[in-house]
Amino acid sequence: MRVFRSRLVSRFSWRRASAGYSRQMAKVPGKGEECYLCGSEGEMTKDHIPPRGIFPRPLPSNLVTMPCCLKCNQSFHADDEYFRTVVSAFIDRTNSGKTLWDQRVVPNTIKRGRIKKALSEMRASAEPVILPTSAGWVQGVAFEYHALPIERVLVRMTRGFLRKKFPEIDQSLLDFRMAPIVQFRFDEMAELLNQMPSFSIGGEVFTCWVGAVRDKLGFGIWFYQFHRSAAYSVEHKPKHSEWLLPRETR
Repeated sequence: MRVFRSRLVSRFSWRRASAGYSRQMAKVPGKGEECYLCGSEGEMTKDHIPPRGIFPRPLPSNLVTMPCCLKCNQSFHADDEYFRTVVSAFIDRTNSGKTLWDQRVVPNTIKRGRIKKALSEMRASAEPVILPTSAGWVQGVAFEYHALPIERVLVRMTRGFLRKKFPEIDQSLLDFRMAPIVQFRFDEMAELLNQMPSFSIGGEVFTCWVGAVRDKLGFGIWFYQFHRSAAYSVEHKPKHSEWLLPRETR
């Protein structure tokens, strides 16, 4: 079933049931590996952050993993597949995104009928648009996608990176929220992003910028870009405190 064509742009739809991620990390110092999401010490697996499925083959050598219990890890599959489909569908994706689409999304997700309901909703929302890009005006297709599975993946990633880079922060005391960054305007943030620490995985596939993480207070914002196209921010703060940035400013 052909749901998408190669010329796509996203239109974000805030269809969501709740804000943030419901799991809290339990901290048990000195007891070896524990799940970075729920804190259990049962049967452990490795969870890739970002999800391994967003990388075309061959996979990069610097993938990041976190210890994750089997129950948590098995609950991610549908979200990860939905996320992969969305971030590889943007019209201005790089060759890595196009390769991922051809290698994994078309043969695995679309032709095998996975996440069929979600794909049908995307197809039903699609409409032709004319887009201003750096290469001039381009004909594309706009589609809506759900915020909640995208947010779950991005908040999970942020929890993992936060645990790895700032383990002293008690994440059970934090709230998280995600916001999309307007397509074709990410380059306007270059001056701000150039002042932040950053790292990439898989070259053009994934880049992360870390902003204003205050070790004890728990305030921070992370910017993520996939295939140099789809971009989002995840902000975290202590519970019962105010968000530093209004959502509509991003």
